[in-house]
Amino acid sequence: MIKLILAALIGFLVGILGGMVGLVLGSLRLPAVYAVIPSPHVVAGTALGINTLAAFVSAAKHCKAGRIDLYVFLFMGSFSWVGAFLGGYFCGLIPPGILLIMIGAVLIHSGVTLFREKKKESKKVEVVTKKAEKGKIIGASFWGFVVGVIGGMVGLILGELRLPVMLKRLKMDPRIAAGTNVTIGFFSGLFGFVGHVLHGNFDIIVLVAMGSASMVGAYVGAHLTGVVKRETLMKAIGATLILIAIFLIKKGISLQFF
Repeated sequence: MIKLILAALIGFLVGILGGMVGLVLGSLRLPAVYAVIPSPHVVAGTALGINTLAAFVSAAKHCKAGRIDLYVFLFMGSFSWVGAFLGGYFCGLIPPGILLIMIGAVLIHSGVTLFREKKKESKKVEVVTKKAEKGKIIGASFWGFVVGVIGGMVGLILGELRLPVMLKRLKMDPRIAAGTNVTIGFFSGLFGFVGHVLHGNFDIIVLVAMGSASMVGAYVGAHLTGVVKRETLMKAIGATLILIAIFLIKKGISLQFF
Protein backbone atom coordinates (compact mmCIF):
# COMPACT_ATOMS: atom_id res chain seq x y z
CA MET A 1 0.00 0.00 0.00
CA ILE A 2 2.85 2.39 0.85
CA LYS A 3 4.50 1.54 -2.45
CA LEU A 4 1.25 2.20 -4.31
CA ILE A 5 0.61 5.57 -2.62
CA LEU A 6 4.20 6.73 -3.14
CA ALA A 7 4.18 5.75 -6.80
CA ALA A 8 0.87 7.51 -7.43
CA LEU A 9 2.03 10.68 -5.67
CA ILE A 10 5.27 10.83 -7.65
CA GLY A 11 3.38 10.22 -10.90
CA PHE A 12 0.91 12.97 -10.07
CA LEU A 13 3.62 15.52 -9.26
CA VAL A 14 5.66 14.74 -12.37
CA GLY A 15 2.45 14.91 -14.40
CA ILE A 16 1.78 18.42 -13.07
CA LEU A 17 5.30 19.56 -13.98
CA GLY A 18 4.98 18.00 -17.43
CA GLY A 19 1.61 19.63 -17.98
CA MET A 20 3.00 23.03 -16.98
CA VAL A 21 5.87 22.89 -19.48
CA GLY A 22 4.13 20.88 -22.21
CA LEU A 23 6.38 17.81 -22.00
CA VAL A 24 5.97 14.15 -21.03
CA LEU A 25 9.05 14.43 -18.74
CA GLY A 26 9.76 10.72 -18.97
CA SER A 27 13.36 11.39 -17.95
CA LEU A 28 12.22 12.75 -14.59
CA ARG A 29 9.72 9.94 -14.08
CA LEU A 30 12.31 7.22 -14.71
CA PRO A 31 14.38 7.76 -11.53
CA ALA A 32 11.11 8.12 -9.62
CA VAL A 33 10.13 4.63 -10.75
CA TYR A 34 13.55 3.37 -9.70
CA ALA A 35 12.84 4.74 -6.22
CA VAL A 36 10.04 2.19 -5.74
CA ILE A 37 11.30 -0.71 -7.92
CA PRO A 38 14.77 -2.22 -7.28
CA SER A 39 15.30 -4.03 -10.61
CA PRO A 40 16.65 -1.82 -13.46
CA HIS A 41 15.04 -4.08 -16.09
CA VAL A 42 11.60 -3.91 -14.47
CA VAL A 43 12.09 -0.16 -14.02
CA ALA A 44 12.71 0.27 -17.76
CA GLY A 45 9.58 -1.67 -18.73
CA THR A 46 7.33 -0.04 -16.14
CA ALA A 47 8.58 3.48 -16.89
CA LEU A 48 8.06 2.95 -20.61
CA GLY A 49 4.46 1.88 -19.98
CA ILE A 50 3.83 4.93 -17.77
CA ASN A 51 5.42 7.30 -20.29
CA THR A 52 3.30 5.78 -23.06
CA LEU A 53 0.13 6.53 -21.09
CA ALA A 54 1.32 10.09 -20.49
CA ALA A 55 2.19 10.56 -24.18
CA PHE A 56 -1.26 9.33 -25.23
CA VAL A 57 -2.91 12.47 -23.83
CA SER A 58 -0.65 14.77 -25.84
CA ALA A 59 -0.75 12.62 -29.00
CA ALA A 60 -4.55 12.54 -28.98
CA LYS A 61 -4.65 16.33 -28.71
CA HIS A 62 -2.31 16.81 -31.68
CA CYS A 63 -4.17 14.23 -33.79
CA LYS A 64 -7.47 15.96 -33.10
CA ALA A 65 -5.94 19.29 -34.18
CA GLY A 66 -4.56 17.72 -37.39
CA ARG A 67 -0.92 18.46 -36.55
CA ILE A 68 0.42 15.20 -38.03
CA ASP A 69 2.47 14.62 -41.18
CA LEU A 70 1.16 11.20 -42.20
CA TYR A 71 4.10 10.33 -44.48
CA VAL A 72 6.75 11.09 -41.84
CA PHE A 73 4.61 9.42 -39.18
CA LEU A 74 4.36 6.16 -41.12
CA PHE A 75 7.87 6.08 -42.58
CA MET A 76 10.03 7.39 -39.72
CA GLY A 77 7.61 6.00 -37.17
CA SER A 78 7.81 2.42 -38.43
CA PHE A 79 11.59 2.41 -37.99
CA SER A 80 11.23 3.87 -34.50
CA TRP A 81 8.62 1.30 -33.48
CA VAL A 82 10.70 -1.66 -34.65
CA GLY A 83 13.73 -0.26 -32.84
CA ALA A 84 11.73 0.31 -29.65
CA PHE A 85 10.37 -3.23 -29.68
CA LEU A 86 13.83 -4.72 -30.20
CA GLY A 87 15.28 -2.51 -27.45
CA GLY A 88 12.57 -3.56 -25.01
CA TYR A 89 12.71 -7.24 -25.96
CA PHE A 90 16.50 -7.58 -25.67
CA CYS A 91 16.86 -5.29 -22.64
CA GLY A 92 17.31 -8.34 -20.42
CA LEU A 93 20.60 -9.17 -22.14
CA ILE A 94 22.21 -6.08 -20.63
CA PRO A 95 23.69 -6.49 -17.11
CA PRO A 96 21.88 -4.37 -14.46
CA GLY A 97 24.98 -2.27 -13.79
CA ILE A 98 25.49 -1.41 -17.45
CA LEU A 99 21.77 -0.62 -17.83
CA LEU A 100 21.96 1.82 -14.91
CA ILE A 101 24.98 3.51 -16.47
CA MET A 102 23.10 3.80 -19.79
CA ILE A 103 20.07 5.26 -18.01
CA GLY A 104 22.31 7.73 -16.20
CA ALA A 105 23.99 8.81 -19.45
CA VAL A 106 20.62 9.43 -21.13
CA LEU A 107 19.40 11.38 -18.09
CA ILE A 108 22.49 13.58 -18.16
CA HIS A 109 21.84 14.37 -21.82
CA SER A 110 18.20 15.18 -21.07
CA GLY A 111 19.15 17.23 -18.02
CA VAL A 112 21.71 19.31 -19.87
CA THR A 113 19.25 19.86 -22.74
CA LEU A 114 16.53 21.08 -20.37
CA PHE A 115 18.94 23.20 -18.31
CA ARG A 116 20.28 24.97 -21.39
CA GLU A 117 16.92 25.49 -23.08
CA LYS A 118 16.22 29.09 -23.97
CA LYS A 119 13.04 30.82 -24.99
CA LYS A 120 12.64 30.35 -28.72
CA GLU A 121 10.75 32.49 -31.14
CA SER A 122 8.29 30.46 -33.16
CA LYS A 123 8.73 30.66 -36.91
CA LYS A 124 7.22 28.81 -39.81
CA VAL A 125 9.34 26.79 -42.17
CA GLU A 126 8.44 24.74 -45.19
CA VAL A 127 6.71 21.50 -44.29
CA VAL A 128 8.38 18.35 -45.55
CA THR A 129 7.06 16.83 -48.78
CA LYS A 130 7.41 13.27 -49.98
CA LYS A 131 9.05 14.18 -53.30
CA ALA A 132 11.52 16.85 -52.16
CA GLU A 133 12.71 15.19 -48.96
CA LYS A 134 12.51 11.47 -49.67
CA GLY A 135 16.25 10.86 -49.25
CA LYS A 136 16.37 12.87 -46.05
CA ILE A 137 13.42 10.98 -44.60
CA ILE A 138 15.21 7.67 -45.17
CA GLY A 139 18.27 8.91 -43.28
CA ALA A 140 16.12 10.38 -40.52
CA SER A 141 14.24 7.08 -40.24
CA PHE A 142 17.43 5.16 -39.49
CA TRP A 143 18.15 7.67 -36.73
CA GLY A 144 14.62 7.02 -35.49
CA PHE A 145 15.47 3.31 -35.34
CA VAL A 146 18.56 4.00 -33.21
CA VAL A 147 16.59 6.27 -30.88
CA GLY A 148 13.89 3.60 -30.64
CA VAL A 149 16.38 0.92 -29.60
CA ILE A 150 17.95 3.11 -26.92
CA GLY A 151 14.59 4.29 -25.62
CA GLY A 152 13.20 0.76 -25.50
CA MET A 153 16.20 -0.40 -23.47
CA VAL A 154 16.28 2.39 -20.90
CA GLY A 155 12.52 2.98 -20.59
CA LEU A 156 12.18 6.37 -22.32
CA ILE A 157 10.40 7.61 -25.44
CA LEU A 158 13.26 10.06 -26.20
CA GLY A 159 11.22 12.41 -28.36
CA GLU A 160 13.80 15.13 -27.65
CA LEU A 161 16.26 13.21 -29.85
CA ARG A 162 13.85 12.90 -32.80
CA LEU A 163 12.45 16.42 -32.83
CA PRO A 164 15.68 18.26 -33.87
CA VAL A 165 16.00 15.94 -36.88
CA MET A 166 12.45 16.76 -37.96
CA LEU A 167 13.04 20.49 -37.61
CA LYS A 168 16.56 20.85 -39.01
CA ARG A 169 16.86 17.98 -41.50
CA LEU A 170 13.29 17.52 -42.70
CA LYS A 171 12.44 21.27 -42.50
CA MET A 172 9.05 20.62 -40.91
CA ASP A 173 6.75 23.25 -39.49
CA PRO A 174 7.46 23.27 -35.71
CA ARG A 175 3.81 22.62 -34.85
CA ILE A 176 3.52 19.70 -37.29
CA ALA A 177 6.88 18.35 -36.10
CA ALA A 178 5.77 18.48 -32.46
CA GLY A 179 2.53 16.64 -33.18
CA THR A 180 4.16 14.03 -35.41
CA ASN A 181 6.98 13.48 -32.93
CA VAL A 182 4.80 12.91 -29.88
CA THR A 183 2.50 10.58 -31.84
CA ILE A 184 5.47 8.54 -33.09
CA GLY A 185 6.69 8.58 -29.48
CA PHE A 186 3.40 7.19 -28.18
CA PHE A 187 3.55 4.19 -30.52
CA SER A 188 7.30 3.77 -29.91
CA GLY A 189 6.58 3.54 -26.19
CA LEU A 190 3.78 1.08 -26.83
CA PHE A 191 5.91 -1.23 -28.99
CA GLY A 192 8.84 -0.99 -26.57
CA PHE A 193 6.54 -1.81 -23.67
CA VAL A 194 5.28 -4.90 -25.50
CA GLY A 195 8.90 -6.04 -25.84
CA HIS A 196 9.29 -5.74 -22.05
CA VAL A 197 5.93 -7.41 -21.34
CA LEU A 198 7.01 -10.54 -23.23
CA HIS A 199 9.70 -10.99 -20.56
CA GLY A 200 7.54 -9.85 -17.65
CA ASN A 201 9.66 -6.74 -17.10
CA PHE A 202 6.98 -4.52 -15.56
CA ASP A 203 5.22 -3.90 -12.26
CA ILE A 204 1.47 -3.68 -12.87
CA ILE A 205 0.74 -1.93 -9.56
CA VAL A 206 3.25 0.86 -10.15
CA LEU A 207 2.25 1.07 -13.81
CA VAL A 208 -1.45 1.61 -13.06
CA ALA A 209 -0.82 3.90 -10.07
CA MET A 210 1.77 6.16 -11.69
CA GLY A 211 0.22 6.00 -15.15
CA SER A 212 -3.25 7.11 -14.10
CA ALA A 213 -1.90 9.67 -11.63
CA SER A 214 0.44 11.09 -14.29
CA MET A 215 -2.46 11.61 -16.69
CA VAL A 216 -4.49 13.39 -14.00
CA GLY A 217 -1.45 15.46 -13.02
CA ALA A 218 -0.84 16.44 -16.64
CA TYR A 219 -4.43 17.68 -16.88
CA VAL A 220 -4.03 19.75 -13.71
CA GLY A 221 -0.62 21.04 -14.78
CA ALA A 222 -1.97 22.20 -18.15
CA HIS A 223 -4.27 24.56 -16.27
CA LEU A 224 -1.35 25.87 -14.17
CA THR A 225 0.78 26.85 -17.16
CA GLY A 226 2.31 30.26 -16.56
CA VAL A 227 2.20 30.11 -12.76
CA VAL A 228 5.99 29.58 -12.76
CA LYS A 229 8.25 30.77 -15.59
CA ARG A 230 8.94 27.93 -18.03
CA GLU A 231 12.66 28.71 -18.13
CA THR A 232 12.91 28.47 -14.33
CA LEU A 233 11.13 25.12 -14.24
CA MET A 234 13.23 23.70 -17.06
CA LYS A 235 16.50 24.65 -15.35
CA ALA A 236 15.33 23.17 -12.04
CA ILE A 237 14.23 19.93 -13.69
CA GLY A 238 17.45 19.73 -15.72
CA ALA A 239 19.64 20.20 -12.66
CA THR A 240 17.63 17.58 -10.76
CA LEU A 241 18.06 15.05 -13.57
CA ILE A 242 21.83 15.60 -13.68
CA LEU A 243 22.15 14.98 -9.93
CA ILE A 244 20.00 11.84 -10.11
CA ALA A 245 21.97 10.61 -13.13
CA ILE A 246 25.25 10.91 -11.23
CA PHE A 247 23.79 8.78 -8.43
CA LEU A 248 22.54 6.11 -10.87
CA ILE A 249 25.85 5.96 -12.74
CA LYS A 250 27.73 5.61 -9.46
CA LYS A 251 25.41 2.78 -8.40
CA GLY A 252 25.73 1.13 -11.81
CA ILE A 253 29.52 1.21 -11.63
CA SER A 254 29.47 -0.34 -8.16
CA LEU A 255 27.11 -3.10 -9.31
CA GLN A 256 29.07 -3.86 -12.45
CA PHE A 257 32.67 -3.58 -11.33
CA PHE A 258 32.75 -4.03 -7.55
